[in-house]
Amino acid sequence: MKPRIVAVDLDGVIYFGSSPVADANVAIKRIRKMDIRIAFVTNNSRESRSQIQAKLGRFDIDANMEDIYAPASAIGFLLRRIHDLEEIQALVIGSEDFKNELSSLAMEIVDSPHCDYVIVALDREFDYIKLSKAMNALQNGARLIVCNRDRRVPVENGNYLPACGAIAIALEYASEIEAQYEVGKPDTLFLEMIASNFGAKPWEILVVGDGLESDVLMANRYGSPSVWISHDRLPRGNDAEDCLLRPTFALKSITDLPSMLENEFTPNVSPWYPRSRNA
Repeated sequence: MKPRIVAVDLDGVIYFGSSPVADANVAIKRIRKMDIRIAFVTNNSRESRSQIQAKLGRFDIDANMEDIYAPASAIGFLLRRIHDLEEIQALVIGSEDFKNELSSLAMEIVDSPHCDYVIVALDREFDYIKLSKAMNALQNGARLIVCNRDRRVPVENGNYLPACGAIAIALEYASEIEAQYEVGKPDTLFLEMIASNFGAKPWEILVVGDGLESDVLMANRYGSPSVWISHDRLPRGNDAEDCLLRPTFALKSITDLPSMLENEFTPNVSPWYPRSRNA
């Protein structure tokens, strides 16, 4: 039985930085012709969903805004469980585009140590002053939300840049306060959003990504099948022996996925792990 929804990662699967993966657009179109919905799921916390949508468009991939699952919308989904968003004040480490997207959710973005939350996203202008302000806010009782624990993000020519997790660790170390909430992969919040939006069961969502410790782990925690895009890599160390890091399938590229889906698709998947630490 084919999946109803393919939840596909972006960085490292559809593109590397500003360079698209060759024929990724063709693969997406073939999958859609099978009446499978595509959800684009990314830990990218620097760009807004509208920027991601425009980027996909430049690569000849159509995407509706509601099909893009990124950290800002996940934060809104999380906090609606807890609060009226209009009552929230947040100090944000992140890009202006990320802050603007959070503001559109109705929460108030402040530059004060007296706030409800500190939210940490990828910020290429992160500095000592921002670290100090966020640390003081946490010590004044604000709760910490981290977009993800990614160490680095792939860019062009096989290079990497430091990611959100590096900033989060610096803040936790300085404040001696650990994050109460995480919204990005490998937490299952993105998959919970997809399931809620489309009335899907975990086994009806196929997760496709190049990260064993993010995409595959998220899928296994939620009880969804997964495809690891290996780029001809081998799992590191004992990853292949750890069931939580073991993908259901492995392919070299997203371009191999349509052919796999056209053949019999019968993964044997069961939920091994509690769904979400944020529930």
